[in-house]
Amino acid sequence: MTWRACLSVDPGTGYFYEAFVRHGTLAALIERCSDPDRTTRKFACFAIGNAGFHSDALYRPLRAAIPPLVALLADEEDKTRANAAAALGNLVGRCRLTLSTPRWRCLKLSA
Repeated sequence: MTWRACLSVDPGTGYFYEAFVRHGTLAALIERCSDPDRTTRKFACFAIGNAGFHSDALYRPLRAAIPPLVALLADEEDKTRANAAAALGNLVGRCRLTLSTPRWRCLKLSA
């Protein structure tokens, strides 16, 4: 919930983004995608999606979230799957690709 609150306070200016990376908050959030608690997984996806939506300042560190988000597309809970798909959409949108961009290039940029 702290992550969501900070993004709501500072969406897009980047004031807190460096601190999220420096203090391991972002890494801990990505780890929550594998949490045994389904509610935690659902909100982790939501927060990662917000981080990818508001600014591309976190795009590089958020690349580590792509494999867990892809795995969550098969989660037992509908809302978690939807949040994971939305988060992936936000991250891919930040790599400024078009429909004509070859699929291999998108995968290379997100690796």
